[in-house]
Amino acid sequence: MLSAVDRWIAGLRLRTKFILAVNGLILVLVVAATLLVEMRQRQTIVREVEKRAITLAQSLAAATTNDLLTYNFVGLEQKLAEVARQEDVLYAIALDREGLVASHTLRKELEGTRPKDDLNLRAIAAEEILVQRARHPGEGDAYDIAVPVLGGSSEDKWGTIRVG
Repeated sequence: MLSAVDRWIAGLRLRTKFILAVNGLILVLVVAATLLVEMRQRQTIVREVEKRAITLAQSLAAATTNDLLTYNFVGLEQKLAEVARQEDVLYAIALDREGLVASHTLRKELEGTRPKDDLNLRAIAAEEILVQRARHPGEGDAYDIAVPVLGGSSEDKWGTIRVG
């Protein structure tokens, strides 16, 4: 016993069946191409955002090196605040060579304390640029870029700059 769809298909001419098959194939190819392009665009945007965040954190680390070396916390705070005012920056944090928060643009009460969370501990231990993904309440996922601040003649690590 044939269903209604089977009877409808059986009643079509061969030319109509070919046209439907070709149109179905074109539809599948267009959907696949659209999904592929969207995926590539998303990857490109994510890479560019990550590159911009790294560049911003490196620039801030370079600008604050003298402030960390001389323990100029006022200058440090001003430079961090300037960066944190940018639209796509959530926060900027400076950690001194002992791992204490020297300046924090969002949570001033953390200044002078030693952070204990994994994100900060990995940033403090980093000897090179560290890119982490972090979840921030009310803000969603964000990149957290940690850049070690090297200074002096021996290129010792004098602190870490974090930008999220």
